[in-house]
Amino acid sequence: MKQLLLLIFLAATTVSAGYAQDSAKTRLKNRQVQDLKLDENQGNQLRDINKSYMQSAQEIRKNEALSKEDRKKQLDALNTERAGRIKSVLSAEQFEKYQQNREKSMARADAYSEKRHKKEGRGKGRPSEEMKQSLGLTDAQGQELQNINKDFMARMKELKNNESLSKEQRHEQLKSLNEARKDKIKLALGNETFQKYHDWHRKEMGHHKAMRKRDELRKKKDTTDKL
Repeated sequence: MKQLLLLIFLAATTVSAGYAQDSAKTRLKNRQVQDLKLDENQGNQLRDINKSYMQSAQEIRKNEALSKEDRKKQLDALNTERAGRIKSVLSAEQFEKYQQNREKSMARADAYSEKRHKKEGRGKGRPSEEMKQSLGLTDAQGQELQNINKDFMARMKELKNNESLSKEQRHEQLKSLNEARKDKIKLALGNETFQKYHDWHRKEMGHHKAMRKRDELRKKKDTTDKL
């Protein structure tokens, strides 16, 4: 039953996301043509440049053989190459306007991300005030929960950066690490409060999945807007 509900949710989200993405692309394309005063040839060239960039960026992100640092270097190089190609298509005035629009888009994305993280109480494993009030946690329990989550995050990062592990080994160790984290939280909160925490956490996970979907759409929108 749970799998069926999950499939229904993912299907509905995918359809909605696809429709929203196509609509956003159309609006952005029209706005870019007007804002940068592009002629038809320039508009077509920018579209091809962006399409090529998105395909290459996707291949780099999916390449599990790359380390985090190598992936970042290749994406940075790809972005620099794209900027050079765009500069060759636009006039000096148009390219300056393009850079201004890109900086504004990045600033909006950063502001949105910071606002969302503050609202959700994220950062260094801190439990949000909303969660503490909802679960009736004492200050001591809140601090203990923060310590457990900080330790979990640090160990999880080590595992993800350990390139000597296979994908299956990393998955199993992350699974064991998460189970150990649950046991520590249960011991710190007690059975009754832990059950409340478990229910609250499942609800939040559903909320975060929806938020991530919105973030993905926003990032794609901002990426297109940068052209």
